[in-house]
Amino acid sequence: MGPGSRVREVRPSDREDLIRGYLDLYREREVDPFVGIVLGERAPSVEAENSWFDGLMEGLRVGKKVACVADVGGHAVGLCDVTRRGYAGVGDIAHVGDLGILVHRGHRDQGLGEALLRRVIEECQGRFELLVLSVFANNARAKHLYEKVGFRHYGTLPRGIKRNGGYVDSEEMYLELPPRTAVPRKKSA
Repeated sequence: MGPGSRVREVRPSDREDLIRGYLDLYREREVDPFVGIVLGERAPSVEAENSWFDGLMEGLRVGKKVACVADVGGHAVGLCDVTRRGYAGVGDIAHVGDLGILVHRGHRDQGLGEALLRRVIEECQGRFELLVLSVFANNARAKHLYEKVGFRHYGTLPRGIKRNGGYVDSEEMYLELPPRTAVPRKKSA
């Protein structure tokens, strides 16, 4: 990461930066039809994205989500979040978190993605036991990054992503998190 870059908690003031960055992916897809993130057929409305952001903030408040942003010069230029599985974040699969990450165009290949992943993984320890993600099989750069931070491949869904009449396999990866251990206290004399 360069000077003026850092990873921090998500703030309400990040709304506009995060929404703008996500909507920009739809323009990016026009240049690269297989830009490595799952998108809807059409860009969502700003109202829908505002609702998404409200849900993100509520998920953080109630403990159903963990998220951090990459900040460059006071602007959120990337987001990594983990969402607890299970109905209302409880039940037999609530120990599993679904991970998603996005670094805005123009800020990739600067170490921000790795920094975001490492910070979110650290924040997830003691809250989740497993993290899972899906990645476009043709996205070698992303797969390398995920492997670098400890994710392992566990399956492939052939033709799992359909876009513009073409298909890409979806690779599934997971990371087992160690339980957070308490720091031993010093015995008083």
